[in-house]
Amino acid sequence: MNNIKIIQRPDEIVINVNIIAEIQEIVEELEVKLPKLKEFYQSSDIPIRVTGKLFTESEIDILTKLIRFFNRC
Repeated sequence: MNNIKIIQRPDEIVINVNIIAEIQEIVEELEVKLPKLKEFYQSSDIPIRVTGKLFTESEIDILTKLIRFFNRC
């Protein structure tokens, strides 16, 4: 569970992903960390930027849907 580091900056949230992590590991870790992040930034509109690993288009779609899902909850 050390594939993702979340860095909070005044103007954005940066999600730094380990470059050797597999997409399934990333999804599992985000499913744990995103609800906690949502609790902390309940009604904030701070943008989220993902850095580190280069993703394929399908992986980007998976991550985008996951982040949007937790943003709506």
